[in-house]
Order: sequence, then structure tokens, then C-alpha cells
Amino acid sequence: MQYFKLIGYALLAALYFTSCDGISDDDEVDENGLIPDVRQFVSDAVIDGLKELGHPIYGGVHPPDITGTFDMAPRFITGSNLPGDTVPMGTEAVPITAIFADTTENLNIDFSYHLPGGQVIPASYSVIVGSDCKFTVFSVFDLYSNSGYLNSDLMVTSGCLTEEGIEDAVVSYVLLDDPNQRYNGERLPGQGRIITEGDGLAERQ
Repeated sequence: MQYFKLIGYALLAALYFTSCDGISDDDEVDENGLIPDVRQFVSDAVIDGLKELGHPIYGGVHPPDITGTFDMAPRFITGSNLPGDTVPMGTEAVPITAIFADTTENLNIDFSYHLPGGQVIPASYSVIVGSDCKFTVFSVFDLYSNSGYLNSDLMVTSGCLTEEGIEDAVVSYVLLDDPNQRYNGERLPGQGRIITEGDGLAERQ
């Protein structure tokens, strides 16, 4: 992604943070097992786009503790709903190192990923849901392009936590919002690509 400047975290907290109490079994979840803190920024269109891509959504209010660093490689593009996408399915994607930390009682979680050249991309805001070993993390990246346009991308990570790492790890990158019409309506919320772990395991460091 060719972006450089992140919006300040304080602004994002004001936009996204709504809850001060912990999550309990009595909290309302939707038909996908998602809590209100997710649905306030993830629209039905985005959920529909993820389902179209075949991305598993593991809902629930008791996700596993995924604190740690995980190597996601090799990774391959296995699906796309981008209009006119010409990238062949099976193309190898850039490997990343995913770092999860500091899950709060409200299921907010710190997330960033490292690229091979050492660049660190921190999420503006992340929420985790799930139960037992299975989880889904929704991570917002509010970024400025080189041209100064702001748009919001969503990275969704799902899998099953084991001692060795994350089994069946999949990551989808979809458009969350395009308030300045950078894409002029040619790309809509929920459109993007899904990337699958090639060997079935994102190893824990």
C-alpha cells in the first residue's frame, strides 16, 4: 500500500471508542457473533463482501489470548471481488510478521504488522471476537495517500490459535470507507482480496 501518514490515534479513539465496561455473555451480539464495537464501523456491505470472499468470521465474546508475534509466510491470493481484478489466483503475496498485544476487557487489541523491508504498519483501531481457539480480528487502517486523500482500509485476520501458532490463518484486505471518493465509486466497501496461509500455519516466534 502506498500510504505514508496515519491519522492520530487520539482522533481515532474519539471516533471509534464507545464502551467503558467489559464485555459479558449478556452483551448483544448480532447473527455473526459480532459485538457493537465491531458493527459501529463494519457495515453490512463489508460483512457481505467478506462472506463473498469466503472469509470465515468467528464471532463470540470469549476469544483466545493471541498475544504474540506470528510469521505469515508463504501467503497466496485465493480470492478477489475487486472489479476487473487481473491478478491471478495463487499469486504469492508479500509475507508479513503480525504482532498482537494488550487485549482489553472491551476486546480492543493492539495490532501491527511488519513488512520484509522493516516498515511497521500499526492499525489505527482493532477489535477481536471469537470463542475457544477460533478468533477474528478487525483492524482499521485510516491512511493518507501520496495525493493527500484519506480512505479507510480494513484488514481482517481469522484462524485457530494453537501452541505452534495460528492454524488456517486467512487475511482479507477490503475497502472500509472512501469518504473523499478516491476511487470514484469504482471500488466499493467490502471489495478486496483474501490471502491464505500457504502451509496452513502462521508460526509463532
